[in-house]
Amino acid sequence: MIASQEGGVEIEEVAARSPEAIHRELLDPLVGLAAFQGRRLAFKLGLPKELINKAVAFFSALVRAFHDCDASLAEINPLVVTKAGDLVALDAKMSVDDNALFRQAAVRAYRDENEEDPREREAAKFDLSYIALSGNIGCMVNGAGLAMATMDIVKYAGGEPANFLDVGGGANAEKVREAFKILLADASVRTIFINIFGGILRCDVFAEGVVAAAREIGLKVPLVVRMEGTNVDRGKQILAESGLAIQTAADMGRRRPPRRRRRAGCAIMRTRAKERRERREAREFTSRADAHRSTAAQRPRARGRNQMSILIDRSTRVIVQGITGATGQFHAQACREYGTQIVGGVTPGKGGTDLEGIPIFDTVEQAVRATGATATCIFVPHRSRPIAIMEAAAAELPLAICITEGASQPSIWCAARATSKARRRVSSARTAPG
Repeated sequence: MIASQEGGVEIEEVAARSPEAIHRELLDPLVGLAAFQGRRLAFKLGLPKELINKAVAFFSALVRAFHDCDASLAEINPLVVTKAGDLVALDAKMSVDDNALFRQAAVRAYRDENEEDPREREAAKFDLSYIALSGNIGCMVNGAGLAMATMDIVKYAGGEPANFLDVGGGANAEKVREAFKILLADASVRTIFINIFGGILRCDVFAEGVVAAAREIGLKVPLVVRMEGTNVDRGKQILAESGLAIQTAADMGRRRPPRRRRRAGCAIMRTRAKERRERREAREFTSRADAHRSTAAQRPRARGRNQMSILIDRSTRVIVQGITGATGQFHAQACREYGTQIVGGVTPGKGGTDLEGIPIFDTVEQAVRATGATATCIFVPHRSRPIAIMEAAAAELPLAICITEGASQPSIWCAARATSKARRRVSSARTAPG
């Protein structure tokens, strides 16, 4: 989910001009938009505190609509706050996955063929995947993966593809002929490049379709065909004996890329080197943390009231989620009496205040950024505990301590899944951590 205060303009313009103004939340498909993620977006958008809960409900409804309608895009632009204090989607648009329209009768009723590209509409009649692009090299391929790779290679060589056209693995001569007609109907196409791997679609069947279409329509642009796979020799023979100006290719060539492509390749290599370095640093951090815990575990057992556990020592900077509640206040004070370093608390809507000198923040992310916290103790209502654990993991806190009693097992499983993906540790206690 993406949000920005720059309403009323294209998101691409905002990304180019001020990328820091775009806020993102990654959604777990099993959970949807977690409440803490909605609050985090609402605060980043600068909404008044009295509208935070309304915003969370609004954002959650948008995510549900996205899933329920099988959408590939659900966009509200702009979102406005009325004088009465309500959130209203002033304008919106949705894109729905064509493959899911069979179960979206209400969405199908809105279809207006006059708004569609006639070539894409014609391609759909023959079960062809066609998307018009802005280049001048028409591409015909079987298989979406091969189609993407072919367009990448065309770009890499300095060309510009005019379309994405996938005839599919089970195409026959008729489908190939119709695909060829669609390609030639595009006036911007100056060259046609066909890249086929013969499996279910045999090369000889494909060649027959190409020859039939070229003769029926009239070949007026250069045509290059590369094919490999089943009956490839017979396919090449059909093309050679057709008498048409068809050039066949055995491979994709090894031409040295233009200088700008080499620079792009160097940038990719630098990015990958950075990623490898970050992974190495993460492994080293984990090793140091494991060594620290191993050393701590070998210490004599604490006997006095003012001794620390093996997970939290005097150097650990702890925040308390739910600190303004009765339970949070009681245990925060108990932890301080034990000598725990409580550096902050989190209660949505009470950011900017304090509790006995402990600063309070609206989100865990804000608290971690301001205090440098390395652990959290969670004292929120039991239904909110899984979400609180997920918020701590999203804020990259290495350790979260939470009483999980009262929370449902499926929700705790989702929280555990989030922490394992983030490589964070959760200590689940039945009694208070203090």
